[in-house]
Amino acid sequence: MLRYPGVEEFGPGQHLHEKTGEITDIEFDDAAAVTGNPEDNFIYTVKLDNGETPSLNFRRHDLKKVD
Repeated sequence: MLRYPGVEEFGPGQHLHEKTGEITDIEFDDAAAVTGNPEDNFIYTVKLDNGETPSLNFRRHDLKKVD
């Protein structure tokens, strides 16, 4: 279970703040070539607990694990 904490005040993901869901797909790119952190290569698709799958993709820093 994951939670989207939503740190930006305004933006396309504003309506998703504090929503919870599960990762349903993981894609990869080469963002680490820019950031230097290989964990940045992962792009997550999340299905929310309400059944919605947002058209946004998330990076690791966008999501927090719920215990």
